[in-house]
Amino acid sequence: MHNFYIAVFAAFTMTMGASCFNTQTTLCEATGLRCRPGQICAIGEAKCIPIGGCGDGVITAGEECDDGNLRNYDGCSKFCTLECGNRIVDPGEDCDKGSEDSPGCDSDCTFVICGDGHQNLAAGEECDNPNLPADQCNSICKIPRCGDLFYDPARGEQCDTGGDTLACDHDCTLALCGDSYINIAAGEQCEEGGLDTARCDSDCTDSFCGDGYVNMKAGEECDDGNDVTTDDCPDGRLSGVCQKARCGDGYIWAGHEQCDSGRVDSINCDIDCTVVECGDGHANMAAGEECDDGNDVTTDACPEGKPGGTCKTATCGDGYIWAGVEICDKGRSGIPATGCDSIYHCNYDCTACLSN
Repeated sequence: MHNFYIAVFAAFTMTMGASCFNTQTTLCEATGLRCRPGQICAIGEAKCIPIGGCGDGVITAGEECDDGNLRNYDGCSKFCTLECGNRIVDPGEDCDKGSEDSPGCDSDCTFVICGDGHQNLAAGEECDNPNLPADQCNSICKIPRCGDLFYDPARGEQCDTGGDTLACDHDCTLALCGDSYINIAAGEQCEEGGLDTARCDSDCTDSFCGDGYVNMKAGEECDDGNDVTTDDCPDGRLSGVCQKARCGDGYIWAGHEQCDSGRVDSINCDIDCTVVECGDGHANMAAGEECDDGNDVTTDACPEGKPGGTCKTATCGDGYIWAGVEICDKGRSGIPATGCDSIYHCNYDCTACLSN
């Protein structure tokens, strides 16, 4: 009987040992966790996972990542899918626009920052390497060049506005009249090295009469840029000729001229720009003068050439004896005869006194 009990106890002990200490289970030594058959310990967490499943630290088919745990928000989700790139901004991410770089977000789900060592082409970065010298990659992540909107004096730039502007030429030099480059944005219309020429003023604007600048190379003598026709530059307006006032230009120069009929006599004006007046010494045929000697001598060829006279040439019948030509003058209606005694009269051609 004693041996029977011993045999029963031994059988019980073997049965209990088989159920409590099944050798097919797996012990997780780091955590003391024991996993059932078909399971293994997760690499970085006290959890049992299927053999070959998510959490074993090995990326297998269907997995995008495997960090050895089943936690979210650490970059690899509990389903072994990448969290960065899922277009959901998870905790720890600055942004998430998918797995590719975008203008505002790097592919690692951080904001685009020049100097972070990641070149984001979508954000316009041409370089991004903090270890490169400034002449290879500047502080806005551009390869230095004239026109990149980054002023770089180390490269000899005087300015950089990305093209022609009021203050800067497209070649990154200061916009200066006289630099032989026409910068329209700076108001330049022409460029002749800062010198006056037939077509360009020294301020790099087109030369034209009326601009207020006297460009002698363009043939200007004056340029006051106004419509006043009585000053010393009577035609200094737009579309004018910009010549100094002179007698004969058709304009009356105040204080200098009485009239101006151009380069000819007219009915009211002599060619010397004085008002027509008998006795002024100038015979103005256009005003009806035949002579004008400007004296009171009545026996010469211009007996009425004095101020207030008629400025008509001597003729038989004018009442004056023309010395060396006439003996007498028969006069005419309203003009008495002269040169003969009362018992004589002057003949028809004023060459003789005849008896009455």
